Amino acid sequence: MKTIFFDIDGTLLSFQTHRISKQTLQSLYCLKEKGFRLALASGRPPIQLPTLDSSLMSFPWDGYVLMNGQYVLNEKKECIYELPISKNSVKKAFDYMAKTEAFCAYFAKDQSFHVCRNKDVMDQFKKRLPATYFYEPKSLDEILEKPIYQICPYIPKEQDSLFLKAVPALKSQRWTETFADMIPKEGGKSEGIEKAVELLGFSKDWICFGDGGNDKTMIQKAELGIAMGNASEEVKSVADYVTANVDEEGVTKALEHFGFL
Repeated sequence: MKTIFFDIDGTLLSFQTHRISKQTLQSLYCLKEKGFRLALASGRPPIQLPTLDSSLMSFPWDGYVLMNGQYVLNEKKECIYELPISKNSVKKAFDYMAKTEAFCAYFAKDQSFHVCRNKDVMDQFKKRLPATYFYEPKSLDEILEKPIYQICPYIPKEQDSLFLKAVPALKSQRWTETFADMIPKEGGKSEGIEKAVELLGFSKDWICFGDGGNDKTMIQKAELGIAMGNASEEVKSVADYVTANVDEEGVTKALEHFGFL
């Protein structure tokens, strides 16, 4: 039976409500009953999953491709594949960001490190982010004690090239104007999905849904790549099919269109 990979933000979860609609959730359970294997493919790190809509996270997913393909879990949430950023690249990123006043997050599998030399900016993020995973490291050495899989500098898109010039082994996977997900050049959602297919026995003719710039390669490589109506034109241009907006039941409408429900 076919496997379907779903992005989370802007695909399953509304940017307006940050929740999954009852109709979308019902469609997911219907797919499971029909024998489809369903997995998440998100830029989110494992530490953030408990903060998401409980209806989404209590669903019996068959796998998790997280941090834009850098960390893959099976249905029991056990790691089966990982691709960390080199310590040298983490150091280069840290040194570059230290010259700015921008906020930056470094994600390990079970912890996130938050750094900003501007105290006012740091205090703002401290208020916004859940206390359960907000942590300010004492030094770069503390960050380097753990494998880092994704670095998220809160910089505008036009500054991505400057960051990548300083850290050439990474690439940008941007899905929001607010920040960029920086990962190894050889990584990505489609690469993580291929590992999940190989290690979890998923169908090779997989399907996916997405909306962000970090979904572009998986939509291109999928047997059937579906872009949400709220996706950028860049993402829509490589999709096999463009469905309705996330707030207009785009997932369910596409599943009905292809006769999956």
